[in-house]
Amino acid sequence: ALLAPANPFLFTLADGLGVGGAIIPGTVPAPPFVLNAEYGEYVTGQKVINEESRYAMRECLANIQNGSYAKRFILEGQANYPEMTAWRRNNAAHQIEVVGGQLRAMMPWIAKNKLVDQSKN
Repeated sequence: ALLAPANPFLFTLADGLGVGGAIIPGTVPAPPFVLNAEYGEYVTGQKVINEESRYAMRECLANIQNGSYAKRFILEGQANYPEMTAWRRNNAAHQIEVVGGQLRAMMPWIAKNKLVDQSKN
């Protein structure tokens, strides 16, 4: 499926030509951000998805299947989410979040189209 860019006016025919201007007959040209994601998969995928990460994913799935994840989540909620609150606080203080907030503040069109009221969520 063709993903729409955040701003369709920024997507031009030249963008749709993809790598080297190649278009596969009978298909919709992929936007450059789709090509970038696919290229990234080939270049970095094996570094990120490896036996160690597969083991971690299997462990997470086992915790879901045996109910230990649900139990931990329920106990966390009963205690008013102390771990989650700490993780949120640490994430918000991370430099990438601080700089991201400063950059978004310089882009008034983003605030105008907010989907989430952060004062409530």
